[in-house]
Amino acid sequence: MKSPEWLQEFQAQWGQLLRTPLETSGGVFHSKSRSNWKAVYAMIPETANAGISVYHFQYWTRLFNVLQKEFPLTAELMGHWDFNLLAQRYLLEHPPCTYALQDLAEYFETFLDKVTLPGPPGCLRQAAAWDRARQKVFAAPFTQAWNPQGLAVDNLFELTLKPCADWMIISEDWPLLDLYLALLADRSKKLSWPDRLLNAQTYLVQRVGAALVYRPLVQLQSRFYQNLQKMNLGLALIELEKKAQGSEADLHEYVRRWLQEGVVWGLWLSPIAETHP
Repeated sequence: MKSPEWLQEFQAQWGQLLRTPLETSGGVFHSKSRSNWKAVYAMIPETANAGISVYHFQYWTRLFNVLQKEFPLTAELMGHWDFNLLAQRYLLEHPPCTYALQDLAEYFETFLDKVTLPGPPGCLRQAAAWDRARQKVFAAPFTQAWNPQGLAVDNLFELTLKPCADWMIISEDWPLLDLYLALLADRSKKLSWPDRLLNAQTYLVQRVGAALVYRPLVQLQSRFYQNLQKMNLGLALIELEKKAQGSEADLHEYVRRWLQEGVVWGLWLSPIAETHP
């Protein structure tokens, strides 16, 4: 059944009203009635008009709060005022389009690539990548990790491992994980821009039970796990040998250890042995 025309018109006008950005004069966000809101005013009781600005303000602050929750480290490094200004620009380009408010964050990282950001170049983008990784890993579906007992594979090097959904590898050039953990320990802590690390650090962030764990990885171990997500074990080893320094025997010993750790940590789904005609 088709909805009445007046309702369709009201919904369209109401949507435009809500998408009107908040004013920022005086160093605070506030809702200000606009001339193009008159169509909405005409459709509701006059006694309700005063509540529109309140609802409009609460609508935007709710969206700001969602993005702050999705990107806590990014918001704290920027400061909530500057973060909310940036969030409003983002939401004007990518307004809510699903019933799940967490979907607001989907394009935020891409948006950051197009704007000028404060702080050390690249630092906030890495902070946002960290924030997003944590959210994705924590919200990943539960899967049964691989138990290799009793596995019979004719050619081990043709073994293809598929990653579980509850982990990601992420690198940082600033001590962003330490900053985030400090923030968790003390929400009142004022964050300052960090100094760049002498050497980049790579972590495997994984959901274990109801918590996240952060496993530091050496560069070759990180590359090995990333290779295994795209190719079979034999090809992953060949690619690793191109980057490795030292003896082949040492590398193979490391690979055995990393495979064992990956199984213990529960990184892989049940494997598939490739077959060739």
